[in-house]
Amino acid sequence: MIEAFQEQLITLDELRARMPGLRARESNLRGQLDALDAQLADRDAYLKLADDLEGFLAQLHDNAQTAEIPER
Repeated sequence: MIEAFQEQLITLDELRARMPGLRARESNLRGQLDALDAQLADRDAYLKLADDLEGFLAQLHDNAQTAEIPER
C-alpha cells in the first residue's frame, strides 16, 4: 500500500482508510502463524513421546524374552 501511495496509485486518504483493516489483517495472520507454530511444537512433542514409548515397549519385550520367570 505504501508503494502504491509512493507511486501515486492511491491517495493519502485512501491509504489512511485502508490501514486499520490492513493492520487488523496483519494481526490476525500473526495470530494464525503463532497457532501453527504451537501446533507444530505439539506435534513434535507427540512424535517424541511416541518414539520414547515405542523404545520402552521394545525394551520391555526384549526383557520379557530374556528374563527368568522370577524376574518377569
